[in-house]
Amino acid sequence: MVDLRFSDARLSRRSAGLRERYEIPIVREKDPATQARLARRLRPFLLRRLKRDVVKDLPAKLEQVSFCDLTPDQQQVYAQVLEASRKEVMDSVGAQGLAHSRMVILSALLRLRQICCDLRLLKLEQINPETASGKLDLFSELLEEVIDGGHRVLVFSQFVSMLTLIRERLEAEEIPYQYLDGSTPIAAKWSSASKTTTQFPSF
Repeated sequence: MVDLRFSDARLSRRSAGLRERYEIPIVREKDPATQARLARRLRPFLLRRLKRDVVKDLPAKLEQVSFCDLTPDQQQVYAQVLEASRKEVMDSVGAQGLAHSRMVILSALLRLRQICCDLRLLKLEQINPETASGKLDLFSELLEEVIDGGHRVLVFSQFVSMLTLIRERLEAEEIPYQYLDGSTPIAAKWSSASKTTTQFPSF
């Protein structure tokens, strides 16, 4: 996400104009030409650098993938939603064709991803928090190892609602943390970042 207010005053002088020129055509009308035009306007302000280009003596990045099983409740809901989604997608493709069924497919994939994170993301009734998320249980175990080792950790999620559940888990376990998302004011973001480097194990 690029904040146009800081990139080019000409692009951001009037938010209503931005909405008409870019947001509505891209978000509502899925206009690829408008999206390409916006990308061209923003390209001069985007900078991507690799770690090796910034500090050459840093060690190579180490990645560790941790696998976790779905809880029995998650497995049950996943199977039900998968079957229903498969029928919904096939019906849509049969009626509209594959090209016009993109949103149906993406919506189905989104629901399945949410189930894999935590059943509570689906806003279902009568969900037992204790068996709602194998991933959240694994997160607690990994975080404990990190803190015991004297390290700090940055936690990311594409779902703000998942971050909310993580916050609740941290508070229940009395683990101090700093939190920010897209709604956090800029000043508060800088303050949180500076505190995290010295005071909090989780961010």
